[in-house]
Amino acid sequence: MKVPQAISDATALQGAANDAPASTAPSIVAKLFKSQARKVRNFLTFRLKSADDADDAAQDVFLKLWRHEKSGNLREEATSYMYSAAYSTATDLERHRARHAHSILDACDSETLAADSPALDDQRHWRDALAHLVSELKQLPESHRKAFVLHHFKGLNYGQIAKKLGVSTRTVERHMVQAHEELEHRMKDFL
Repeated sequence: MKVPQAISDATALQGAANDAPASTAPSIVAKLFKSQARKVRNFLTFRLKSADDADDAAQDVFLKLWRHEKSGNLREEATSYMYSAAYSTATDLERHRARHAHSILDACDSETLAADSPALDDQRHWRDALAHLVSELKQLPESHRKAFVLHHFKGLNYGQIAKKLGVSTRTVERHMVQAHEELEHRMKDFL
């Protein structure tokens, strides 16, 4: 995670706010960032289930801390406040997501949903392809056709097919390979 520009310049800005030269001691927020940024980001990633949202939320947390430090309202040991700010930032983001989830659904209109259904030409194409597949299956050797149908249409595995047909599993594998090769060649206009 990159150090927000405001935090990296916190020492200089703190001195400028007081009309005094910037001190060489790092700011409270800079110390916290160096020691806790990874932990805060990991917490936020876990809580928000999104690395991008966690990055944004972590930056918000440290900017909030920096604003409090700039106004003189941040104690030297502000770790618990930092985690409290991280927790509230995550909660706020979750509420925002929940509140605006319905607006995403409202944005989808019936035309958009209708566009997701297959076009009439596509439906015709796949109906013709299925009819052609049935026709080509009938032309396969019986052993290949049986193995293919039992596997792809009945959901049997090769061991179950071998048992049902009274052949070895290796024979079923050969039948399936030959059936696939033959059908791929015969169905190439549809694929």
